[in-house]
Amino acid sequence: MSGKKALEGLKVVDFGSMGVSPVCCKHLADHGATVVYIESHCSPDLLRFTPPYYKFHLDGSMLFGNYNTSKLSVTLNLAKPSGMEICWRLIKWADVLSCGRPNEWMTKWGLDYESIAQVKPEIIYYITSNVGTFGPDGAVFGHGAVTTALMGVQHLTGWPDRGPSNITGFVGDSTNYIFGPIAILAALEYRERTGEGQLIDLSQVETYLWSQSPWILDYVVNGHIATRSGNRYPLFAENAPYGVFPCKERDGKDRWVAICVTNDEEWYAFCEVIGQPQWTEEARFATALGRKENEDDLERLVSEWTCKHTAEEVEVMMQAVDVPASAAESNKDLMEDYHLQERGYFRRLKHKELGEVPYSGPPFRLSRTPDNQSAAPCMGEHNDHVFRELLGMSEDDINRALVEGGITTEYDLPKMGKIG
Repeated sequence: MSGKKALEGLKVVDFGSMGVSPVCCKHLADHGATVVYIESHCSPDLLRFTPPYYKFHLDGSMLFGNYNTSKLSVTLNLAKPSGMEICWRLIKWADVLSCGRPNEWMTKWGLDYESIAQVKPEIIYYITSNVGTFGPDGAVFGHGAVTTALMGVQHLTGWPDRGPSNITGFVGDSTNYIFGPIAILAALEYRERTGEGQLIDLSQVETYLWSQSPWILDYVVNGHIATRSGNRYPLFAENAPYGVFPCKERDGKDRWVAICVTNDEEWYAFCEVIGQPQWTEEARFATALGRKENEDDLERLVSEWTCKHTAEEVEVMMQAVDVPASAAESNKDLMEDYHLQERGYFRRLKHKELGEVPYSGPPFRLSRTPDNQSAAPCMGEHNDHVFRELLGMSEDDINRALVEGGITTEYDLPKMGKIG
């Protein structure tokens, strides 16, 4: 095991907001990169006002906390000359600039890629947006439901007899979390070989569409326009029963289990578990095509059986014969999950204002270079460290920026009680 972290020595300045850019940089920070998150008391990240709260104040949002672990926070007002001067010091210090704001915003402040590349051509400039920064819709901006609509997600989500549905959580953000760090590491490897920086222009819509490949190809080849199918997976005839089925209530609340039968071997095992081996001989269920054609009847019969058991019982019985199944877990279930606990996924990290609080750990483990995850920063917590030690600013320069307001120190927007 190496004492050095995987990304130790990598320097990143994060102009993120909300989710995509911050989470991308969080993965870098958790594994050793020095990530400086630029914030401002004049315009805080909206996630600081987003539940769930551990405590109800500016540093109390655990959504912000989980998205920004292991970072250093500095607070600048770019409208002040001293704030912009410090901003440029950070850019010249950094290897990577990450931005989750509209390209027009960065251009307004003279922080677009072309302007920065003139001063620091070796910079890796990562910017993420709904549909990319160029093209006829390059200026389109939106969050959540807007982006999932652009991706075609809502058209596929919901029941066949109802309209499109929004999803809980923003799948476009989640796919960008995957691609962002990969793109940055690839660009760094290229720079190591050539000495050249580059622009990474990441479209949330395009990074999501790879996951829709089967539906897109189905249209290209067959002219079929996919639509909502509830819990069913219509592309493959052998997938039945394949869905989420009701179980015994727990504490007065509905409980469900997901069961996915994908071949005849699993079908035979499934029928043995539920005590219906004769189904394998019935004409309507004997073949995969028959099961798909009679899926309404099959799901009704399966539901009658699952309703007699708890979700956990069904999960154990099915997994014992290699039929994929899992209880549909709640947030409470996840926090108490013995497997996640054994792997140490949920961690209690010491936060400056909140004390020890639970965080989600990194989603992957490196055996030779373990992560160095630490709690998310309070706003402006690392001003002194970054300005003095990383940038080597003098006492006079820091004081001048404080007096001018280039370094922000006080939150002057409406109280959180009014916002919440």
